[in-house]
Amino acid sequence: MKIRIAKTFDFDAAHFLPLVPDGHKCKRMHGHTYRVEVMCEGEPDERGMVVDYAEIAAAFVPIHDAIDHRTLNEIPGLENPTTECLASWLMARISLTVRQVVAVRVYESATTWCEVAPEVCRRFGKVDGEEKMTTEELIQRLEKALEPKTTWHAKPDLFNPGIDTVVAEVEQSLWCLADCRSALAELKRLSASLAEEQ
Repeated sequence: MKIRIAKTFDFDAAHFLPLVPDGHKCKRMHGHTYRVEVMCEGEPDERGMVVDYAEIAAAFVPIHDAIDHRTLNEIPGLENPTTECLASWLMARISLTVRQVVAVRVYESATTWCEVAPEVCRRFGKVDGEEKMTTEELIQRLEKALEPKTTWHAKPDLFNPGIDTVVAEVEQSLWCLADCRSALAELKRLSASLAEEQ
């Protein structure tokens, strides 16, 4: 029986949205107290746990340190820090260390939230008996899929079939090429960081 659990975190940060029209209130610098819900799912292990809440908390510590009381626009990958981009950015990081994560939900306010499924870099190695792409293979596939296009807009009718093919293999649908580029850059950065630690 699969069970879903969640752990919640808070952080404060400033941001502005550079791509909204002039006069839009969100183009001005402002701040939020964000709430992040990290949701995990799976079969309970021998301890009776899907994943230890302490493991989720430990994985979130460096992420929290990177974003709390900062200007999000100054963080690589968050130059346009919409809730959608922030949720994807958070998923890209936490899914590398918490393999059971199935969704990340980010609340910008009490009435506004965005939820994303696992980022393209979520699962590597064998999952449920199936062979998944390694980090290196995934980077190569994403790079190849990105080659034909140089300029994109975040509209569903502009999806690249090449991107869809790549992400289908890792159980993830991307909204636009900008998301894919961001995911690729983040995957490369995290891959290099992990290599240095080993």
